[in-house]
Formats: sequence, structure tokens, C-alpha cells
Amino acid sequence: YIINGEGIVVKLNGNTATVRIKRSSACGHDCGECNLCKNPDIEVDILNPIGAKVGDRVKIGEDTSKVLLYAFVLYVLPLMGAFLLYGVLSFNNLSATITAASEVIWFALWFGFVLYFNKHKVTKSSALEIVEG
Repeated sequence: YIINGEGIVVKLNGNTATVRIKRSSACGHDCGECNLCKNPDIEVDILNPIGAKVGDRVKIGEDTSKVLLYAFVLYVLPLMGAFLLYGVLSFNNLSATITAASEVIWFALWFGFVLYFNKHKVTKSSALEIVEG
């Protein structure tokens, strides 16, 4: 696991918990510009596999295998598909315009695919979870 931060459990929701996390930033604390300092805490619903209770101080982390899987799906798969598409179109001696247009269409479809699954929350698993109490 990669530890991302600490927080306090404020509410339980079945196998998830709402955790209040102190917002951290790399800003210059020029609060007149962004106003983030007015609300320094955020609340996040995350998985609670360790059974933390309300009031517990917990460490939040990411499952490394899930992070690598998400990176593979978002970055490597579309590039592999683009190279494969380019190879097939080039092998068939299609014009450069058709090849370039096909590549643009491929990336637009992939981007739409990612947006659809993100919006509809097809997967319920998250990389973030409580890892220590």
C-alpha cells in the first residue's frame, strides 16, 4: 500500500466510512486568491476493510495493484490500440489522412469510454481505502 494521508472517521455507511481529512496544499497561503483555507477539511467516502469506528484516527492508502491497473487501462491500452490500428491501416496502404483520422477517432472513442465508466460508476471498487487504525 501507498499511504496517502490521515483522517478521522466521522460516519459509517456499511462497508465504507466517511473520513474527514485535513486538506493539504502546496500553495503559498495567499488566501485572498483561492479561498481554500476557509474550509481546510474535506470529507471522503472510502472503503473500510479494517472496521474502523467513528472517532478513530486512520491512515488512508491506495492498493498498489489497483493503481497500476488503472494506469494500464488509462495509458497503456489506448496506446497499444493506437499502434495496432496504425499498423493495420499502414499495412493496407491507406492514405495518411485516413490513418490520422482513424487515430483521432480511436482516441475520442477511448476518451468517451473512460468518461462513460467514470460517470456511471460501473466499478464500485476504489483504490483508496483505510489501511491502518
